[in-house]
Amino acid sequence: VGAYGPARVLHCTLALVAMAADQRKFVQGKSRLSASEARGTVADTMRNLLDASDASDVTMLVEEPTIVDPVDYEAELISKKKALETEEFKDLLLFPHNDTSVISTPLELRTEISTVPTNAIKEVTNPFTRECLKLFSSEWHRLTFNFEYFSQNYVKYINRRIVSDLSTQIFESDIIEEEKQNYARNIARARALTKQGYLLKGLFWNDGASTGSAKSFKKRWFVLRFSESDGSFVLEHFKDERSSTSRGKIILETCEDIKRNAKLRALAFELIGSDEKEFYNLAAETSDELEEWITVLSKVMNLDKSSQNLLLPLHRDKSIRDNRKSIDLEKLKFNPDIERHIRSKRQEKRHSLFNIFPELNRPPETSESYSESHMKTPVPTEHFVTRFLVKNCKLDFRVVATNMAGSLGHIEPFFVSLALYDAAKGEKISENFHMDLNDMQMQNMLDGRKSEIGEPQIAKDKVSIGASGLNVNEKWPITIKQAIFSVTFPSPDVFLVVHIDKILQSSISQCADNYLKAADSTKASGKLAAQIPSICRRVGYFKMPFAFAICPLFNSSSVLDMNASFSPLYRQERERMTDEDLIKLLVDYKNVHKQKFQTLPGSFSVSIHPMVKNLTGTLTSSLIPVAPFATEEASAFPDQLTREVREFAPLKSYHPHLHYHPHTIYINNLYVYPLLLKYDTQKMFTKARNITCCIQLKDSDDPATPALPVIYGRTGETVFTDRYFTNVIHHCTTPVFYDEIKIELPVHLHSKHHVLITFYHISCDVSLKASKSGKLPPVATTVGYSWIPLLDSDNKFTFDCHNLPVSNALPSGYLTNPLSTSVNSAIKWVENQKPLFKVNIKLDSTVLTQESNMHNFFSLCDHLWHKTPISGVEMQSSLKNLEDLGLCTTIQYFPILFNQLLKLLISSQLGIEEIKVDIVNVIMNLLDMLHNAGKSEVALSYLEHIFLTDVDPHNKEAVHDEIAKNLVQFLRRNTTEKIKLLFEHIAFFFEMMVKSMAQYLDITDKMKASRKSRFPEDYLWNLQGMITTLHIRIQEYGDLSAKNANVCLAFFVKKCFTFVDRGVMFKVVQKYMSPFQGNLDNQTFFEMTFDFLSVICSHEHFIPLNLPFDVQAHNCVAELNDDFCRQHFLIGLLLKEVDFVLNSGRAAFRKIALATLRDLIAKHDLDPRYTDLRQKSRIAALYMPIITIALDHVTRIDTGIIPAVSPMLGSTSIYPEKSISDLTVLSPTIAIAPTFFPDDVHLNSPSENDKYDSRKMRTSMASLSPTSSTYKSDTLSDAPRSPDILTLQSFPNPATMQSFSADWSKLNKDESRNLLICVLFVLKHLDSEVMITWWKQCVASAVNLPANKWTAFEEKCPSNFSELMLFFDLLETCIYIFQYKGKKSISYKFMNQTSPSQEYTGPFSTVTAGSTSKASRKKQTLSTPNMHMSFQSQSSSSEVVAPTPEVNNIIALEGACANETSLVILDILDVFAQKFGVILISYFVFVRKYIYHFNYALVSCIS
Repeated sequence: VGAYGPARVLHCTLALVAMAADQRKFVQGKSRLSASEARGTVADTMRNLLDASDASDVTMLVEEPTIVDPVDYEAELISKKKALETEEFKDLLLFPHNDTSVISTPLELRTEISTVPTNAIKEVTNPFTRECLKLFSSEWHRLTFNFEYFSQNYVKYINRRIVSDLSTQIFESDIIEEEKQNYARNIARARALTKQGYLLKGLFWNDGASTGSAKSFKKRWFVLRFSESDGSFVLEHFKDERSSTSRGKIILETCEDIKRNAKLRALAFELIGSDEKEFYNLAAETSDELEEWITVLSKVMNLDKSSQNLLLPLHRDKSIRDNRKSIDLEKLKFNPDIERHIRSKRQEKRHSLFNIFPELNRPPETSESYSESHMKTPVPTEHFVTRFLVKNCKLDFRVVATNMAGSLGHIEPFFVSLALYDAAKGEKISENFHMDLNDMQMQNMLDGRKSEIGEPQIAKDKVSIGASGLNVNEKWPITIKQAIFSVTFPSPDVFLVVHIDKILQSSISQCADNYLKAADSTKASGKLAAQIPSICRRVGYFKMPFAFAICPLFNSSSVLDMNASFSPLYRQERERMTDEDLIKLLVDYKNVHKQKFQTLPGSFSVSIHPMVKNLTGTLTSSLIPVAPFATEEASAFPDQLTREVREFAPLKSYHPHLHYHPHTIYINNLYVYPLLLKYDTQKMFTKARNITCCIQLKDSDDPATPALPVIYGRTGETVFTDRYFTNVIHHCTTPVFYDEIKIELPVHLHSKHHVLITFYHISCDVSLKASKSGKLPPVATTVGYSWIPLLDSDNKFTFDCHNLPVSNALPSGYLTNPLSTSVNSAIKWVENQKPLFKVNIKLDSTVLTQESNMHNFFSLCDHLWHKTPISGVEMQSSLKNLEDLGLCTTIQYFPILFNQLLKLLISSQLGIEEIKVDIVNVIMNLLDMLHNAGKSEVALSYLEHIFLTDVDPHNKEAVHDEIAKNLVQFLRRNTTEKIKLLFEHIAFFFEMMVKSMAQYLDITDKMKASRKSRFPEDYLWNLQGMITTLHIRIQEYGDLSAKNANVCLAFFVKKCFTFVDRGVMFKVVQKYMSPFQGNLDNQTFFEMTFDFLSVICSHEHFIPLNLPFDVQAHNCVAELNDDFCRQHFLIGLLLKEVDFVLNSGRAAFRKIALATLRDLIAKHDLDPRYTDLRQKSRIAALYMPIITIALDHVTRIDTGIIPAVSPMLGSTSIYPEKSISDLTVLSPTIAIAPTFFPDDVHLNSPSENDKYDSRKMRTSMASLSPTSSTYKSDTLSDAPRSPDILTLQSFPNPATMQSFSADWSKLNKDESRNLLICVLFVLKHLDSEVMITWWKQCVASAVNLPANKWTAFEEKCPSNFSELMLFFDLLETCIYIFQYKGKKSISYKFMNQTSPSQEYTGPFSTVTAGSTSKASRKKQTLSTPNMHMSFQSQSSSSEVVAPTPEVNNIIALEGACANETSLVILDILDVFAQKFGVILISYFVFVRKYIYHFNYALVSCIS
């Protein structure tokens, strides 16, 4: 005792008593105590013990719940096969055949045709490229749970417009409150209308008597005041202001009018009464006083007339009660026709309990850390943020000439290109868009040009739209004049820059001067125009820089500026032509006018429009038509075609990965940027000043082999060509280039593919002598060669900035001589192989990678597939190196990389099993990399749309097999840090296993096979082993990551019910839940328990999982026994947990448990699949043990009524001294709701012998009141036997009862409402026969006994009898818990202005149970009138703010919920009365009271 205290001793005593009672039953050959008998026995024992002990020291001994072995689900279905054939509602018992769908759909292309070249997969030899091409040519693979919608929270089903469907409800409490408010307002107005002062009193005539004189007026002191006793205004007069004795008064309520009467006196007026003989003559001394008195008296008289009733004291309760004391229940005698009519009316316009339950119109109390909605990811596609269209491009120069059409135009061709630059990042962020703005005359001029180095080879078959099957013209791409640009990171630092080039003539400055002169001189303009045709014919293929302009695109808010305009045209400076120089200018763009740039006489303009919809004639940057592509419209308006401009990923962004997404289309382009050639010191070539670079892509090092026509040509020239000439800077030996050469790389690359750069000196100045002699110098002279191999010796790609040497010749086989070799007789290097040429290479490819680790991994895998021996150490090293991949690379190639890792995981060719654990580790680390970067959707999108399991041809294992086995090994071998990291990403593995299982069943055609034959036994063992091992680790850590793993595992188990043997999964749940059972010392473990349960119970086919066959087959349909829990495993598991938590007394845990149960039942109630009442009846039967759970804890429900002990169950009554007439019926439209319910019905002045104390009937196994007496068989000796006339004794005021400190904490209001709304659902929908069966069990065989055998019945089954009484007390509790509190109380509660428990909720104020002192209880013992006046004065002191629409919705829902509660209880009482007849009703007096009371209310409501 010293160690544990009296509470622990009491625990042991109770346990021994229970065991001894059970043993005696066994020895006597009797069956064990039933649950109801046990409740009665324990209650009696507890009461006796508590009489001699301090109740405050008691703590209940709670038995930990045990999990019974679940039913073999599949075998049970087979055994019920015949019953299933005739089953009407098969959806309650069977999973639908179309539960899931394994779907493969074509890729959702943005283009009209596939971006993958024809036969590309057959031609390619690179393993990485091959896997990329397979992905881009494959289908989307999706797993769809067709009924997944029904696995979501009840919130999806709530009818948010239910308030508008509710009929208008008028509650008496609201009307009374409104009257009180009006009364308070009028009282305040009346008090303000006061006045006093001197008046001259004349003749007063009242009731045939007169005072004063009509001729003489005497000065008297008059006082106007308001009488609160009768709500009237009185005008009294005194001799003077010091006098306290009234000389008379005028009741203004009797006055009808006030008139001036100048005949009596100049400032006289008279008050005229209702009778013509009643008048009062008065006069003022001044005109101002006259006006003031007339004004205030007029207001008083008008207020009296309009508000007489509202100024009277509120005594309506008493008057109504007095008028209804003599209700004769003879009028309410049983009439079958009336009862049927009432019963039918009761079923009209009923609402779902949970649709009108106010708490469900707020966010749910339980939340899940992991939701299945995470799998609803968008389809992988190209991503664009800000797109805008650039059109109506126009270039104007003041130097013009008349063209062939007779209009003014340019005198020479110009070549325009646009590109985007980001000054803040210092980068060019888009490719160049070339456009042709030349008119037909200029085009003809270009068509006549000649080339001495061979005509460019045009690849007509390279035009993608020509091979698309569309009726298109191959010249359309070269006529495009409008473009679509994309910007991922809009900012004011993004600029659109235009470069303008022209035919090579002379220096840039000289050409600019010519334009400046020609702009002001027609003669100079004509002379300049005459020179252009000959120049174009000679050097028309070579161009020179001329001008540029800048346009800021976004305003300071990073919003596209559609009114943006270009700067003036600036002359291009040969010393400032690089992108670095341009970036510096853009950074200081605001001060560009201060720069010494020469402005040319011209302008460039465009119109900019945001992209709101796709255009019908658009080509991608790779010239593939975008859907929809309207060929007819393009044929009619070829100038309206649009081309998308490729955006480059930023290199210097703070978050570059945000720009990256997994590749979904084939792109394989190479950009070459010649930067600088240093030829100022070379001596090998005498003429090397006007230098251009000719860029070509070749697949052979034989000089005679032609180059590949894979270079994108400039707009206006050709689509694809085999060469590209850079701009020429006149007389410059160290030329700087800003050209961009775009090359489409072949799918299959080999060691001979390289970029060849040929340097030419262009002769543009022709002397007059040579011109006359006709001996013109060659236009182009070769001055060097250089090359860039695309692959190194290991077949890896080399793309970077290169500093290359230049050779003077190009021998055969030049690729076999590396550029770094200094001794080579076949090649002569300019300046001894110094790096004279600087060039930058940029790869824009979705099928090639520059990551060596990625390349090595795919190469090793390729060797493995081809059975080339590789060492395990080498593979493990390669896997380890994958963790060092860059984030951007991981994102872009995530699907390809994971496809390869999973293919390796199931491979039987791996010699070392540890490698598979390493694969799991790599997957986990890559997932963590994405998670830390905020790109988890990449992995989820892969799972949902791309992942496709593969079955190993040797061991027939799929991905789910290997993950189950290797996760166990991972959990056993790794450190705490690694395991916690796995917990954070365990959902990915589980979702992959689920999809793999579904695809495996689809591939092997086992989806329709028996559950027991779908998967091998080995997999089921591995699955159970994985869950067991995972559970051990979860228990071991118990932190946030473990909680996440617990919920993820719950979702996995839930989905396994769809594919795996459900009996096996029941056992998995049983083993998983067992260690958590009864662990209330660890809050984390408790939360894990209900997290797991709530997810499992959210299964879309939760009802079929619980086998809702005929529940009446059980011996006790309402008891939560082992048979029930075995047959209905999941529901039994949840209800046992809820019951255990309620017994534990942990308030925080109760909230979670009850909210979980409430949400689950709400989901069933609102499920659109179960709308038939017979379906809901079957569902309600599954939850019938909730009734007994509620009975066990009904004493703990806080109804908000004193005393602390539940007023329905202890030695006190909840009913005040009110009669049934207090339930005032205002009109047939007034809603009947349990605002308060009287306990006494006075009929025809009953005698003392007819009185009956119903308190003696109320015994409860859960009541622990020391004042409660044990049930005795003689308590009913005075019970009346006739049901005809009923009188009940009124009970004492509850405020006088003693406070009781319960042994476990009370259920608060929210907990009580959550529990009882579940009870009401069961009672509402439960089949009446099932309910009657339980009632029969409660009263055993004595139901049919005659009246003279009640004593024998009492001795035989007292505990069952008390349980039935307890049931009706539970109904009474529901009434009080869901009673309508009135608009004021609800509004205050919702706005958190005051505590709802302190609001006036009926005839008694609410006090928290068990918290009042003796003094406070004495203070609360007030009579009803005093309580009424106290509240009246309180409410009159403040105005209620008008409720918001949201509050009005809650008020309407509270009223509807109260009404529905009353109707549900009426239905139950109706069934009880019909079945058990008059004798049982006469015995259970309080039952009869309920029936009379509710039927009276209902008849009044529908009359």
